[in-house]
Amino acid sequence: MRIVSIEYKDFLVNGYFFQRNIHKGNILVCPAMGVEAKRYIYFAQYLYECGYNILLVDYPGVGISLEPARNYTLLTLTDWANCITSAGKWLRATNGFGNCYFIGHSIGSQLFGFIKDITLFDKAIFIASSTGYWKDLHQSVRISSYLKLKLLLPLLDFFFGKINAQLLKAGDNFPSGPALQWRKWCLRVNYCIPDIDKTEKNNFNAYSKEIVSIWFYDDPVANEKTVRKLLHCFKAAELQVIKIDTETKIGHTGFVSRSHQENVWNIIRKSI
Repeated sequence: MRIVSIEYKDFLVNGYFFQRNIHKGNILVCPAMGVEAKRYIYFAQYLYECGYNILLVDYPGVGISLEPARNYTLLTLTDWANCITSAGKWLRATNGFGNCYFIGHSIGSQLFGFIKDITLFDKAIFIASSTGYWKDLHQSVRISSYLKLKLLLPLLDFFFGKINAQLLKAGDNFPSGPALQWRKWCLRVNYCIPDIDKTEKNNFNAYSKEIVSIWFYDDPVANEKTVRKLLHCFKAAELQVIKIDTETKIGHTGFVSRSHQENVWNIIRKSI
């Protein structure tokens, strides 16, 4: 494994690259909001050991892609999506042959349709990925999620100039620009749809390859309703939905734990 840097405009997209001489294909792994790429290292290592080249990236302003002196206020989710495009192109150019697969967790897959060159990817695996309108969430987190979106995120932005999630022991820090745009999505019933311009709508509609969406029985965010609402944006894709129901807790981000190698990672690998 080595750390690589990919340029998008004047931003750096840094990632962990696992490369093989002989491989089954190339996989780009895109994290959730507020979860640094380092949390997925063991998952990426597992896929590498299964025979794939893996590029696991941090978005600008997050983890190893954070430039401390930079102001990320004007950064948008579209910028993050364009960084995914750059990472996908780099992955294809570096390895030269073999299929290129996309694995996105939560916001990672929500951005899939915003990718300019969506046909870079021969197949997409969505993990715990859905729309996030607060009223569609499980009732156990509905009110707390609304309060976080309505009050806490703006306050964190005001006092810190970023979303200081580590202070609240609620994940990893992430920049205000994408966070406040995502907040706007979560507060409206049609989520990201008003932000989809004509070109991006064509991207959503043009992707005709397979999308496998995997969600977990105890996830309060990605549930039967919200998972299908996201998939509904992809009019031409071949869609498959897999619900994982186990005796162990997984939730929205727990699948990254090595304890889920057999009951989750193995299913993801078989879906590639």
